[in-house]
Amino acid sequence: MTQTEGIVINTHKYQENSKLIYVITNDKFITLLVRASCKYESKNFQAAQELILLNFDIAESKKNSFSVLKSYEILDNYKYIKSNYEALMIIMDMYNIIYKFHDHITNISNLYYLIKYITGKINNICLNNFDINLIKMYKLLFYTKLLYLFGVGPNFKNCTLCGSSSAYNFSVSAGGLVCDKCKCEDKFIGEYVGLFKVFYLGKLDVFEEKLLNEYISSYESIYKLLKVYYDKYLGIRL
Repeated sequence: MTQTEGIVINTHKYQENSKLIYVITNDKFITLLVRASCKYESKNFQAAQELILLNFDIAESKKNSFSVLKSYEILDNYKYIKSNYEALMIIMDMYNIIYKFHDHITNISNLYYLIKYITGKINNICLNNFDINLIKMYKLLFYTKLLYLFGVGPNFKNCTLCGSSSAYNFSVSAGGLVCDKCKCEDKFIGEYVGLFKVFYLGKLDVFEEKLLNEYISSYESIYKLLKVYYDKYLGIRL
């Protein structure tokens, strides 16, 4: 029997005592009906919770347009995140954006890897020496990488306006780097522009805790830039 691995990112009550769960897998999003899952004593209760990693089987429903959860195994319930309110809110904000806007993302495999990687890292931080600043850095990494998957990544190769290779500032209105000669009213200037480039272009597994700790002082500046960028190109408020 072939099982599918996936993370539950959202749930909704369905009819009197069941739930619909929204699961991201390695290659697609799935909506599943989990019957008799609202009551704590139900065998399906755990499967119908947000923020869990499952192995599951499904059965096609003759009555509904969505499939039915047939059996499941919990691989990780991320209990350490759930035991910390701040970390939980950060993760659920991430999941909420994915849930609302996943139709705009075509590379589901990379998205799944990103979600699983970041969730696992934050869960480990909650287990070992909880550090909210480090968790925020992984949040920053998540939203930066997500820009590529949304297809609105900034230009970091040269000046977006004139093509000059000497471009060290960043303009949201231009959509990337700009040089000193080109005029932009919204230039972001500073060392953190280079860090934003590193976050966007660097391989995900490079960003271990030791490296991220070195960048904590730049968090507010990069996050401010990200918020403006998301609002302009995606209409999403971080």
